[in-house]
Amino acid sequence: MTRARLLDLPALLSALDPLRAQGKRVVLCHGHFNAIHPGHLRFLQYAREQGDLLVVAVMQESELPASARSSYFPQSMRAEAVASVDLVDFVFALDRPVAAFIEALRPAVYVKGKEFEEQKGFIRDQLEAVERGGGRVVFGSGDVHYAATELHDARTKPRERLATFLSVCRRSGIDPRRLGEVVKQYEKVKLLVVGDTIVDQFVSCDVLGVSAEAPVLTIRELSAHEFVGGAAIVACHIQALGATCTYVSVIGNDASGDFLQRELGGAGIAHLLLRDDTRPTTYKIRYLVDNQKVLRVSRLRQHNLSESLESMLIDRIAKRIRGVDAVIVSDFVYGVVTPRVLEAITAMAHEHGVMLFGDVQCSSQVGDAGRFRAPMLVTPTEKEARIALGDFSSGVEIIAAKFLARTQAKHLVLKLGAQGLVAYTPRPGADDALQPLYFPALEPNPVDVAGAGDALLSAMAVSMCAGADLVTAAAIGTCAAAISVGRVGNLPISGGELSSYLANLEQEASIL
Repeated sequence: MTRARLLDLPALLSALDPLRAQGKRVVLCHGHFNAIHPGHLRFLQYAREQGDLLVVAVMQESELPASARSSYFPQSMRAEAVASVDLVDFVFALDRPVAAFIEALRPAVYVKGKEFEEQKGFIRDQLEAVERGGGRVVFGSGDVHYAATELHDARTKPRERLATFLSVCRRSGIDPRRLGEVVKQYEKVKLLVVGDTIVDQFVSCDVLGVSAEAPVLTIRELSAHEFVGGAAIVACHIQALGATCTYVSVIGNDASGDFLQRELGGAGIAHLLLRDDTRPTTYKIRYLVDNQKVLRVSRLRQHNLSESLESMLIDRIAKRIRGVDAVIVSDFVYGVVTPRVLEAITAMAHEHGVMLFGDVQCSSQVGDAGRFRAPMLVTPTEKEARIALGDFSSGVEIIAAKFLARTQAKHLVLKLGAQGLVAYTPRPGADDALQPLYFPALEPNPVDVAGAGDALLSAMAVSMCAGADLVTAAAIGTCAAAISVGRVGNLPISGGELSSYLANLEQEASIL
């Protein structure tokens, strides 16, 4: 693709005239592009597909909200960042109202985000300028997808990912050498974890072939290993990182429940596990061939707790929530975190001035990731956020704004799978504006992604309890997730492992 060029208006028009003479259609889009993330790339890809040449106009400072201008990068830096994207052919740093630029450019197509289709009054002058020039307006934010794509996927070179990560840190005033200092403060942190308990079994297999009876794969079991999973692995991460954790949950009256009690006790985690005779301990079996999953089987019952068990669980949480820095609710939608339980936890956290971190994981079951109220941080995947909002067409930043408005969360991390995450925090002095910061996933060749979200949540929660701001915590959480996906099984990450990873990151930063 043509490499983007940053030009003034006379040079831009001069460059476009001969291309138009060849029948090329010019597409224009417009925005602030303060922090380019996969949501922007989807939008630019969509815009590119509407014609032959893509021109991007970057807002000038006067177009930005006055109360938030100090948190935006200078226009020249934003324009240069857009110019580095191969999807873009030309970039113009606006020096006039966008409607006046449209009059001069006369694009064949003007692309605006899907959210503007219902707010045309805000851009009436732009729409009229397009019409006068004989062009048409298209509203769209790009295809919604949840897997890695050619825009920013696992084929991205590790050093490119690291360079992007370090660039975000530098622009946010984070010295990578200081990240390790946060980890040293973990030993002062105390957390309470509540949620669904799971035992994960990984079965290593060998392929024998295809069955002669039916077109199905025939495999031979070689070995099996059990791991602590669900909310329990969040507790294990926290304890292994160096903080002190108490875990409250419900298990079945079975051997798997016994296994969990032994594992939690061996890890030094104080735990209060209620036994429920009406359900088995949730048990998930993953069959792997050469570290690739070929089948997953779950043994579970998802009905909510009985009223008496709810009361017992709430009573134990009430006794343990005093004196902790935060409570993490890790809801896998298997019936432990009932509406009554969540309401009680939220009320107790606010009453005692305890931070509340929330995560609803509904990758294979139906749940509502937006069920939390006024937490410190929520960490849904993009898919979970869209399902909760019933919105599958708006851009990523609109989804983030809607999700924060619904939950009244102070901070949001929107997980984008292999593409990484976008952390959203309110802009200083701007109550209705969000500041997005994109962190790419650092491991380009993950072995097992099942525990990435748990590692991210655990490291971020402990870091924020240790005094880190959202951006610093997100940087550390990104590193924890990279460690997690580099191995089979959802294993606890120790403070030593994380410190070593950050130390290596520091060395890389000195080279780049």
